[in-house]
Amino acid sequence: MSWKKHTYSQSLTGKEVTLIRDLTRGILRQEGLSHIPVRIKSGVWSTAYVVSGNRDRLTREWKIDEEYIQLGGKMLTGSLYPKRIYYISIYDSDYRVRLIAKPKDVMMADIIGSTIIEEIAHAVSSNKAFRQRRADVKSHGAEFTSSFKELWRKYFIDLKYKLLDIYGYNGISGEEYI
Repeated sequence: MSWKKHTYSQSLTGKEVTLIRDLTRGILRQEGLSHIPVRIKSGVWSTAYVVSGNRDRLTREWKIDEEYIQLGGKMLTGSLYPKRIYYISIYDSDYRVRLIAKPKDVMMADIIGSTIIEEIAHAVSSNKAFRQRRADVKSHGAEFTSSFKELWRKYFIDLKYKLLDIYGYNGISGEEYI
């Protein structure tokens, strides 16, 4: 793979899609969530952790019917940007989560890496709540923030450098925005 910037609005190659999916699956596997599929939808912008289920009337336990992580192809190519990304400075020993609003000029590897970690953090916090037989997890509450920090600490730098094979070094590091 080359070190040049990925052309915005360009379709991802099969190798690029496979790399992004494999990187995401690798983190899920290391977090004990290898059962969660990763879907990359080419004509879609939105990324999400999707889970549906219900509570058994007799046992009152929650049952997950379906769950997956969706990564939108339009976001992955940079043809559309998220409104904000979560970011933690590599120099912050307290791992404070910051929001970068309008990250248009941020390196694509930072945007994609942060977004992948965000969706996995949703999966981790939801699965933790499920194991504790709770369904009251706020999508960006304390459980999410805790999961995001831990995942960022463990995976972000390695993930970012692997994504640079696709997106190159053009843009400004998220460090410059916080």
